[in-house]
Amino acid sequence: MIKIIFKHDGFEITGHAGYARAGQDIVCAAVSAIGYTVIGVLEKMASGKYEVSTARMICNVRDMSETARDR
Repeated sequence: MIKIIFKHDGFEITGHAGYARAGQDIVCAAVSAIGYTVIGVLEKMASGKYEVSTARMICNVRDMSETARDR
C-alpha cells in the first residue's frame, strides 16, 4: 500500500502499490512521477531538501517565497 503524508512543510511517500513487482509497477511509477513533479515545482518556489530512496520519498520545504505562500 502506498501511504502519502502531507505536512505543513512538505510530504512523505512510502510503500509499494503491489500491482506488480518492484521496478515493474506502473502505479508506483505514476506516484513517483507526481512526487518528482511536485518537488520540481517547489524547487522553483522555495529552498528545500528532498530524499528519494527505494519505496520512500521525503520532501521538506524551507524559505517559501511570498508569491508561493499567497497561492
